[in-house]
Amino acid sequence: MYIRQTKKSEIPEVMKVIEYGRQLQRKNGNNIQWPNHYPAASDIETDILNSHSYVCVIDDQDQTDLPEETIVATMCIQSGEDPTYQEINGEWLNDRPYVTIHRIASNQQINGAGSFCMQYVIDHYDNIKIDTHRKNTSMIALIEKFGFQHCGDIIIEDGTPREVFQYYK
Repeated sequence: MYIRQTKKSEIPEVMKVIEYGRQLQRKNGNNIQWPNHYPAASDIETDILNSHSYVCVIDDQDQTDLPEETIVATMCIQSGEDPTYQEINGEWLNDRPYVTIHRIASNQQINGAGSFCMQYVIDHYDNIKIDTHRKNTSMIALIEKFGFQHCGDIIIEDGTPREVFQYYK
């Protein structure tokens, strides 16, 4: 597997991965993760135009029946201050510039694709923030597996509380 930026022509495939993640969350009791068809294809297109959208794809080194370039995970990596993180019930670990991981999802076709995405971000950035819904236990487990520290919680625009984590080198 490898990570690369998303191409505009791949939006339908990325949306399938996101929908799989949405359905998995609902199956696990998290009915408010990505509500009302968020993120929409237009959100992904904006991410692509801003060079924030990434995909995890199969390459010829993978031992799988899936064809090369099959998208198995997606994520958004944004640099710069995230307005959502300005008010936190807790405390960030530092005030250095950071990147934020948003909308990380895997379609579960390849075991470990989510971990592969997290490792990519850790390998390429030295100060990272991420948030997730309290009931997103699979994402919290992944975040904690990679050494992110819980910093508190935030309330997003729709009033939903989310747990926030930070990792830095």
